[in-house]
Amino acid sequence: MGKPTATIELDPGPWADDPQWADCRPAEGNLSGRVRVDVDEPLNPRRVILRVKWYTEGRGDRDEGILWEEVVHQGPLVGGEEFPFEVQLPEGPLSYSGRLIKIIWAVEVHFDIAWRKDPKFEQRFRLVLA
Repeated sequence: MGKPTATIELDPGPWADDPQWADCRPAEGNLSGRVRVDVDEPLNPRRVILRVKWYTEGRGDRDEGILWEEVVHQGPLVGGEEFPFEVQLPEGPLSYSGRLIKIIWAVEVHFDIAWRKDPKFEQRFRLVLA
């Protein structure tokens, strides 16, 4: 069975020193970009889901919230397909990186595949004040 990969690009996103992160500000309005999906052989996921979400890492219970979610594809997937997205940025929660807890924002691609572990890919970004 095919193995999917996904590349998530954010536009235009002023990139921080770490290329794994983009700084986004609620005042900028929208987060937009595209997801490119590739497979090593044809794949038949039930659906491909794109999400913009936040979650916590660190001590205590994990918490998360989904800002936006959309099914961008259903059925056979041959790869090389792109799925654009655009979503309004919220006022919070803002990204935070403390000793005990972190609040992380990410764009996530989730492949819903029957009878196997669902592959997920994410691109993190920071939601910060202007």
